[in-house]
Amino acid sequence: MSLRHSLLLTVVISGFALTGCESQTMSQAFGFAPPDTTNQASGATTTSTASTPASSVPAPMVTVDSGVAPVTASATTSDAPQPTQTIVGRQIAQLQSDLGKLQSDVATDSATLNDLRTKNQSLATNYYTIIGEINAKLQSGTTPGNPRLVQRWQDASTALDQFAAVGNDMNALSSKIAASASMANYLLDAARATFGLSGAVDEDHAALKTLEDDVQRIVIGIGRVLTDLTRDIERQDAYVSAERRNLQTLSLAIARGEVYGDNLSNVAAAPPAMLAQSSDFGRAAPVAPVAAETLAPRPGVLGQLPADAVPAAKAPFVIIRFDRPDVDYGQPLYQAMSQALEKNPLGSFEVLAVSPSGPGARQTLASTTARGKAEDVMRTMAEMGVPADRMQLTTATSPDATSPEVHLFLK
Repeated sequence: MSLRHSLLLTVVISGFALTGCESQTMSQAFGFAPPDTTNQASGATTTSTASTPASSVPAPMVTVDSGVAPVTASATTSDAPQPTQTIVGRQIAQLQSDLGKLQSDVATDSATLNDLRTKNQSLATNYYTIIGEINAKLQSGTTPGNPRLVQRWQDASTALDQFAAVGNDMNALSSKIAASASMANYLLDAARATFGLSGAVDEDHAALKTLEDDVQRIVIGIGRVLTDLTRDIERQDAYVSAERRNLQTLSLAIARGEVYGDNLSNVAAAPPAMLAQSSDFGRAAPVAPVAAETLAPRPGVLGQLPADAVPAAKAPFVIIRFDRPDVDYGQPLYQAMSQALEKNPLGSFEVLAVSPSGPGARQTLASTTARGKAEDVMRTMAEMGVPADRMQLTTATSPDATSPEVHLFLK
């Protein structure tokens, strides 16, 4: 009995040992066993049976399908297809290198453009701040030729020069971006031509399609940037030219201690629709119609521009009578001409010097005096922005005139 019990105990112990080995192997197969830290990366879980002796496994290991497809290196790569080492593949690699350099250049140019636009906004704010200070002082009243306003005018001129310098930088950047556009078009043509080369494999054509799409996107992007930059340059050039003329008129206003508006050449150059939408700051107030019978007793400057129609060729819209010393005709003259040009931006002016009738030498002296006054008026008009080729000087005598007069006609 003792021998029989010993044999039975041996079989039971052996069965438990085999069962334990099989349980360990199955746990490893399902992934429950502790990972082998000597053969795996940090944080990953793997199954390994290398440490289990083959003799301890009573049967082949059982595996279970988890339902998840195995992840390969190609499935996890999100990059574009890479060219091969074929002749076509090497050509694609060179085009990809050129595209990368072009993308870097475009990114740099875009950042430069944003910096220039930011700088422009700062300079424009500074310029308009100075102009606003000058106009506010003129509006409230000041002495002619105020030295403080003269200094601020110089500051405004310097600010406008700085603004114009940024325009030069924009022109240089435009040339650089245009060169990038040419390079992008070359890459697009080269990529399309590469499709026709022999010796390519499927991977090469897949890489070529991706390259072509990338180049097309950058061609469109460069085109938009170049279009926007061209508009910026055109707008800035027009702005600088107009403001230089406005500074000329502002200089006259400071010299006379009066407030004017925009340079008249800017008013004449703008289409009527733009004038209707523009700001009224500094714009001349409408000149009320004056009846013909009320002209004689009124000295100085008289406005005759009808509010509802362009004046006729022989209907003066301004009459300046020099019946006293130092007739201050600057601001009324500007207002009347501004209104006239709003009604007829392409019109020109006839400046008529009218002298009183008289005998012999008296008549000659009166004609010379009237002509001199008319020339002074024309110089003032030129400083206000009226081009010389849009002014014509004529002379006449009138028995009704008691002093030199200057009549302005809009033609």
